[in-house]
Amino acid sequence: MPKASPELFAMTRRKGPFRAGERFVGWNRRKAVVWPTVSRVVTVDEGRELTWHTSTSGATWSYTIAGDGDATVLREARTITDGVPGFATLFGNVLLGGMGNHADELESHVSATLAWIKAEAER
Repeated sequence: MPKASPELFAMTRRKGPFRAGERFVGWNRRKAVVWPTVSRVVTVDEGRELTWHTSTSGATWSYTIAGDGDATVLREARTITDGVPGFATLFGNVLLGGMGNHADELESHVSATLAWIKAEAER
């Protein structure tokens, strides 16, 4: 993911495939601002789905892949079901130009990440 994401530049985790329940730290950068996120893998269904919950932001991220006739469809989703923690809101508002602005950036990052994965898969 650090190669695919415009914001994530490194991960601290154990070696090997992801496992449900595994915790990891993502290291993010936006201009001069660098911050860690702590996440836990929720679902690993090899070849079908990878989902993790980021406790520091309240977001759950998922990637699903499925066949659709002769095509393959990859979807990325980011949902926030329990609200954004107070510190994340303060951090986003003060250092990332506002939560709405950062959410808009993340939407564009989704497109960039999916385009990178598509290019890698087709290579």
